[in-house]
Amino acid sequence: MSKRRWSCFLLSVFFTTTSVACGVVNKPAVTEPAPPLVTTASLVPDPTLTITSPPQSTDTPAPAPSPTFDFATTWQVIPDAVPGWQIAMPPEWVNVTARLETAATTTPYGLITMLATDSERTAASLLASKPLHDGAFVVGLLIDTELTTDIPQANLEQLLVQMETAVPPLTPIVNTRLTTTSPATQSASVDIAGHLLPFFATPDSQLHTQIVYLIPPTVAPAKPEQILFLFSAPDDQWGDFADTFSRIMATFMPRTNATARTTTHIQGELTAGESVTSNLQKGQQDLWMLFVNEPQYLSLRLEPEGDQLDLAAAIIDPMGRVLANLDNGYTNNSERVVDLFLPENGRYLIAISEFDKQAGSYHLEINTNTTPAFNGHGDILLNETIQSQLPAETRHLWTFEGTAGQNISVVLKPLQHTLDAILNVYGPDGTRLAALDEGFSGDPEVISGLSLPLTGAYTIVVSSFGSAGEAYALSLNRGGEQTANFYDAGDLVYGQSRRETLRANEAHAWFFQAQSGDEVQIKATPLGDNLDLDIWLVDPDINLLATADLFLGGEAEMLEETLPATGQYLVLVREFSGQPGSYEIGLMAMPGAPPAYAGTVAYSNAVSGTLSSGQSAFWLFMGHDEDTIDIHLQPAANNDLVLILQTPDGHTALTVDNAAVGEAESIDNFRLTTDGEWRVLIEEFFGDAGAYELVINQQ
Repeated sequence: MSKRRWSCFLLSVFFTTTSVACGVVNKPAVTEPAPPLVTTASLVPDPTLTITSPPQSTDTPAPAPSPTFDFATTWQVIPDAVPGWQIAMPPEWVNVTARLETAATTTPYGLITMLATDSERTAASLLASKPLHDGAFVVGLLIDTELTTDIPQANLEQLLVQMETAVPPLTPIVNTRLTTTSPATQSASVDIAGHLLPFFATPDSQLHTQIVYLIPPTVAPAKPEQILFLFSAPDDQWGDFADTFSRIMATFMPRTNATARTTTHIQGELTAGESVTSNLQKGQQDLWMLFVNEPQYLSLRLEPEGDQLDLAAAIIDPMGRVLANLDNGYTNNSERVVDLFLPENGRYLIAISEFDKQAGSYHLEINTNTTPAFNGHGDILLNETIQSQLPAETRHLWTFEGTAGQNISVVLKPLQHTLDAILNVYGPDGTRLAALDEGFSGDPEVISGLSLPLTGAYTIVVSSFGSAGEAYALSLNRGGEQTANFYDAGDLVYGQSRRETLRANEAHAWFFQAQSGDEVQIKATPLGDNLDLDIWLVDPDINLLATADLFLGGEAEMLEETLPATGQYLVLVREFSGQPGSYEIGLMAMPGAPPAYAGTVAYSNAVSGTLSSGQSAFWLFMGHDEDTIDIHLQPAANNDLVLILQTPDGHTALTVDNAAVGEAESIDNFRLTTDGEWRVLIEEFFGDAGAYELVINQQ
């Protein structure tokens, strides 16, 4: 979510004395809660569900069928999006799919469409890419490799060759048949030592993984889909989970005509020059795939088909990196990117979502070229936002058709802090109607309520104050004088204060990152006797958490709040009557459970300590400038410790969390930069209690 979009959405509600049209349509506040992390449903399959094998054409024996079982308790059903399948997990398992960032769903083998773990502890370890020595997990992927045969065993062999995996197989590849489906789903399986997805398991994890490859039945002429399940657990615990894995696999069921209930819907593959129209479900994200076999320049246009949709798009490369976020427009605006360079061969993802998580139709058009198609001059439509790259020492000209007497708003937003953008607007007769260079590098330039004097072609000129060019977003909307000034004031950091100046009828937007459960204090203090400040706090889901406007002019306003979720929060500041003036804003972490003072430690002397549940502790040691030290922190039991080294003035110099549960964390060859009492802060990753031993050696 772009910062400007988030703020402008709330400005329409934020102002009570000034009518604000941020773009075109004011957005309603969102109060609907996010979808639950785990979907629980009753699963009542045939009690004779088993995994059996058809007669084999090779000498490889078929695996023994899984034992029949009944569901004495209700298992939770985890549905996928495309082609439409479901699988069930024990009630204590955790559906982690919704916690994956979109970029993390792309792998060299396909798209991750499901991730489930046996516990929250396992989920935390996987999402932090920590070695897994306890627990189990299941990954479901939709693979995009072309089918060469209709024999699952042969296709799985081909996949393993393409994966170029060095992990050794533990069993032969065998064909199997899932009799839980009608007609039966063809499948094949193999066990390997290790794992195929390093995102979920670091190399020093000794894992045992079973790969199950399936081709669910489809209705002609639909293209057959390929699904891969990975069942993984530490090698020494495989026997503890093998029966559970078999029972999970036995619940697999295609849902060809069912409605998907997950937050991600894999729509399919796009080709260059293609235009598609699709329906976005409520609270859902659509994923489109684009395959590139040589470097290309991508131009994309995303247009809502309705007056209430506010669309966004993310473009993700084959390595999972986000190349562009198109989220600069407003309700009913089109989003567009011009000549975005795609340097890597492989599968790119285009993720489509809606600002308020609403349902509706949209139109998506893409084009690719081996050379840039844009030559510095193009058209822009009303209610459209264009994202482009401004080369060094150049300018871009964008033309639109206007009518005499029409009011427009133009917003030019740098997408890098280094771009000091200049915005000019010229009329059909060549007269310059507006010229803006008011902000510093990274600040937006805003033209509000410009009345067009003539009917004809108008030109917007985008350039840069310096010679360097960067990416920018340009928005053109219908707008009148009621459009309020917007200022992206920047980021807030715990423990720091910032000073800013409000212009007349201006609102400031401040952003900060926080964790669920953080207790924060936000204080806005006017630097004059006449300012009467309002402050709003908004959560990552655009829900209003709290407001403060208790005091008269000249007095500080303060909010104290426990934050409900992890993510980016927004603080809006304005003056009640729209008066200009300066103020100071500060963000503080409220006192929680402070680290416990454990004592002092001298070089070469080992010390021991104990952490209580949810508690951290710190040791002090006297260090000197240019001392080179090693720190060794050893847990006494199965704890996962975090080692943090802090300078005498309280800044964090280094955080180390590399080792697995029960293993030591170390800092080697670290050179101190100042004299004074340095601090070693010790935490437990899961918040568990435990004992440890600490030693600091000087080289």
